[in-house]
This record gives sequence, C-alpha cells and structure tokens, in this order.
Amino acid sequence: ITSAIAAGYKKHDFETLYVMCNNEKIGYSCMLCRQVIQELFESGKKVVAMNPNGEKKILTVKELCPYPFDEEDLK
Repeated sequence: ITSAIAAGYKKHDFETLYVMCNNEKIGYSCMLCRQVIQELFESGKKVVAMNPNGEKKILTVKELCPYPFDEEDLK
C-alpha cells in the first residue's frame, strides 16, 4: 500500500486488497496495517484474507475495521 501511495495512487484508486499468511491459517492484517487500510480504502471496498491452500474470507474494510479512528476523531 505504501509503495502504491509513493507511486502516486490515491484513496479512490484502490478496489480490492489481498492478504495472505504463509501457513494454514487465513491471514488477517495486524492492527497497524488495519489503520492504514482504513485510511486509504473506502469502507465498502473488499479485503480478501486467504491462505496458500486457497481458503479465503472476503470482508469489507468496514467489517475488518469496525471501529475506525478517522478524521472525525481529530475534530
């Protein structure tokens, strides 16, 4: 995500994010990464969490980050 931003992409340019761990578990993002995702992906965009066996769970950003810290919290 940070490389894409550095290359000039903006929040509305992202459609789907794929997250994978290198084990049998379906991989999810850590909390720090979830904050970055919440800031750069619109709440209805898809996050596909998967493992190398092809098992996956599809969530929206809102489902992955149900209690976001955003610009409203800074007011």
